[in-house]
Order: sequence, then structure tokens, then C-alpha cells
Amino acid sequence: MIKFPGLVGGTDTNRAITANDEETINRYVERLESGTPKAATILPPTPGIRGYTAIGTGPIRALFSLDNRGFGVGGTVYAELLTNHGVRVWGAVRSGPNPATISSNGAQGHQNFITSGGLGYIHDTTTGVFSQITDPDFPANAVQGLFFDGYFVVLDGDTGKFQISELYDGLSWNALDEALVNTFPDRIIGMTRTHDNLWLSGTQNTLPYYDSGDANFPFVPIPSSLIEHGTAAPFSCVELDNAPMWLGQDSTGAGMVWRANGYTPQRVSTHAIEYLLLQAPSLSQSVAFGYQEQGHTFYVLYVPGLDWTLCYDISTGLWHKRATWDPDRYQWFPWDPTTHCYLWGKHFVGDRRSGTVYEMSLDAAAYDLLVP
Repeated sequence: MIKFPGLVGGTDTNRAITANDEETINRYVERLESGTPKAATILPPTPGIRGYTAIGTGPIRALFSLDNRGFGVGGTVYAELLTNHGVRVWGAVRSGPNPATISSNGAQGHQNFITSGGLGYIHDTTTGVFSQITDPDFPANAVQGLFFDGYFVVLDGDTGKFQISELYDGLSWNALDEALVNTFPDRIIGMTRTHDNLWLSGTQNTLPYYDSGDANFPFVPIPSSLIEHGTAAPFSCVELDNAPMWLGQDSTGAGMVWRANGYTPQRVSTHAIEYLLLQAPSLSQSVAFGYQEQGHTFYVLYVPGLDWTLCYDISTGLWHKRATWDPDRYQWFPWDPTTHCYLWGKHFVGDRRSGTVYEMSLDAAAYDLLVP
């Protein structure tokens, strides 16, 4: 850990580099909390990655863990991670340009719900049976799924409607159990959840819902909670440290990162980060995940077209970059991981280009990583 009194800070490369040109790559700021240290902050290295196993030929499009079991989608393969560095393949899924999603209804339903390539699948984690959802009322283009208050929720990419399954049964769906957000005109393209709220994000607005208990359709908007910032990238929406975070877009522009404080959005990106984001050819395929380690909670954002992965540390409010150095090209490339799960006391991340699942560890210093 490097100590530089007065010189330790996050990434902040301003357009006017004569004013500020700070780069923090593969290190992050940590504030010392006790004692009488010689410096108030240090720069520990970000974690490195070691190959753990592989799922198909990749890319790793989803990772998920629950009750000491871990699952992933690599390319067209849905599999379970094993402690011996192997995998058990449970079934095949349709691939697609977007990430897959995996969610579970837990011990009451013992089902994993997978969306991939517009289709939905159910894995019975007790019997092992893996099957595509063939209910005719299931959406033809399922782009995202999650579990909320006893129901699986799916987002229909064709209509922007969200639909719920039967209670604790992801194989049964009713076309009447769907809703279209009519509070604003823009299309719903992403969703996440936090606490007891379901957050539905459009291209210009976001609206949280809650479970009203209504027998006809339980989910209704929370009064006076409309957020006039939507998302530029559906898979940038992450629940992290009890609050949603997302890469934003609204009627006036795009390229800010927001974190909700209750139902009030707070801008966490800086002008320097926003300048970087707008250098990307498109923001729509950006992907984020979150994790916490040693008191730091990180929002990790991969934006295609940038040379680095951008990372926000909630504990300090500072940004840094994660990247891999190519000494032959003399160039940085974005960090490989774009998915994450915490399993067996370890952090696992998935490669955005191959089928490799890595163990992410502070023992493997990121600044030592080079392109092979």
C-alpha cells in the first residue's frame, strides 16, 4: 500500500488537463480511520483475478448465488459452480446480445428463473429438472427477470410491460397478470429491486412500485415517487448498499451516474467521469455489478468503447479505473469481469469475452496483470 501525503485521490481527468489530470488505475483510495497515521489516506491495489473454472465458450452472461450454491450462464450453457473447480451443466439456453439474468424463489419454491436470449427457463434446484417456460402467456421477448415478494417478475422487451408469475411457480403465467406503466410516456427498459420496492426504469423516467396485496394485481406505484431520470443502459441498474444505482438518461441528456437516497436521485458521477462516458460510441450496452470488500462497496461499470472499467467506491465517494495493460500496444484495455457473485466466502466474476469464471482476490494484485 503506497502512502503519499497530500497526493492521494481518485480518478479526475478534467477536459482542461492543465487544471486537473489525476489518474487512479488499479488502485483505490482508503481513508485511515484510527490511530495517528502519517497520512490520512492510502492507495491499496484493487483485487486481481485467477481462473477458477469455465462455463461453455462464454462470454459469462450471468452469475448468481444463494444458500451456498452458485450458478452461471456462459454463452448457451447454464451450469452450477462446484467446489472442485468444475461445473455441472444443467441445460442449454438461447444466447443473445444482452446479459442473462438468474433469480430464485428460495426454499419455498426451489426454482431458479433464467432469462436469456428472450426466452425464460426454470431450474428446479431440488429435482434438478431444467426446462424452458412454455406457458403461452409468457412473454415472447423476456429481457430481464427477478424475484419479488413471492413472484417472479419478467420484463417484456416488445411491449415494455412487466408481468408476474403465479405465486412461487415460475412455470405458470397469466396474461392478465401484467401492467404497463402509464405515469410517463417513455418505454420501460430495465428493472431492479431494493427493500420492498420494485423499480421500473424507462428511457427518461423511473417509478418505484410496492406490493399492495391486491388479489387482482398486487404491484402499484408508490405515490409521489416519480423520478425524472431514466436509464441509458438497462443492465447498469444495480441494487447496492440498500439503494439502486444506474447510468442515467432523461429528456435533457445522458451520461450521469445516479444513486437513490430514498426516492431522491443523487448524482455520484463527476464532470470528469461524465466526460469519459460521453466518449463512448454508445451507452446502451453498458453493464454494471456491485460488491463489497473490507468496508468498501464498489459499483463496477463496463462501458464498451472505453479503455477502462469505471469504478465508484460508495465509502469514499471517489472513482477509480480498472484495466489490463498491454505492453506491446502500450495501451490499457477494460477489465475483463462484468458479472459477480459471492459464494463460499469468495468473490467470483465472469469474463465478458470468454467462458472463464475467475476468483477475484486481493491476493492477486491487479496492477500486475498484463495482456497474455
